[in-house]
Amino acid sequence: MDKMNTSEIEGYGIELVDRITNAKFTQGFRGYGTAEVDDFLDSLIQQIKVNSTPDIINQMIKTADIANMTFKKGFRGYEANGVDVFLKKISKDIEKLNEIKSKYIK
Repeated sequence: MDKMNTSEIEGYGIELVDRITNAKFTQGFRGYGTAEVDDFLDSLIQQIKVNSTPDIINQMIKTADIANMTFKKGFRGYEANGVDVFLKKISKDIEKLNEIKSKYIK
């Protein structure tokens, strides 16, 4: 794999990490537990960082697990619909990362 190929993958991975890191959710009276959502997004960021490196090029992130993720609801949590919509968008973005990676797997 040449440098141009890995830089495309790494660049898209960086964009995804930035998007997740900068995500803001509306808090409501009853919503998803903030700590649970934040922990999940932190683990997702780590997966993207690892999967955007040339060493792990043949490993893909399972997007169905992201799009279908559920969280416990409680008082003073993130508005559920906002989190669900965001996760579906990120899931599609990760599908694109997986497609970019698959072009370079031999």
